[in-house]
Amino acid sequence: MAIKENRLLALQKDLEDRMSVSGYPIEERQFSGHLTLCRIKLFKAAKRIAAAVEQFKNVSLGTFKAESVCVFKSELTREGPVYTLLSKTDLQNPKS
Repeated sequence: MAIKENRLLALQKDLEDRMSVSGYPIEERQFSGHLTLCRIKLFKAAKRIAAAVEQFKNVSLGTFKAESVCVFKSELTREGPVYTLLSKTDLQNPKS
């Protein structure tokens, strides 16, 4: 798993370096790769989702090839999160 983590960290660093040239600020927090599946507001729902995650924790979901990278701005509001697409880059034909 360490090799995959190193590749992910190298990708993150490369993306951050390239984005900083375009004016995006460098993140001060340490990178933590993750995938947000949902947001939970009720504790009762969190317990059910945690049980489902535990049940399927050893299921392989396979792999995929990313074709593009999108940068989103995330704003949390009382009505819920609002995501705004800031930029999208095709990984097959990047404009770098």
